[in-house]
Amino acid sequence: MELGYVNLLRTILIIVLVYYVVRFLLRWWIRRKVADIQNQQKNSVSEEEAHFRRNETGKIHIKQDRTSSEGKSTGGEYVDYEEVD
Repeated sequence: MELGYVNLLRTILIIVLVYYVVRFLLRWWIRRKVADIQNQQKNSVSEEEAHFRRNETGKIHIKQDRTSSEGKSTGGEYVDYEEVD
């Protein structure tokens, strides 16, 4: 009967030990992943800031879609004016 108690205690000890090891490794892995995600976000924000600072202040950039207007002359936009008394 004494051998049964020893095996039971050894099994409980192994289960507790595995629990704490898995808990430690899981926390370490989650911290590492969160740090990686934060670094990626920091890098993407710094790239956007660098691109923004390269643009000259007060300069206007207009992008036109040249594929739809090639060879077609629309004569401008129609503007409806209202007469004010």
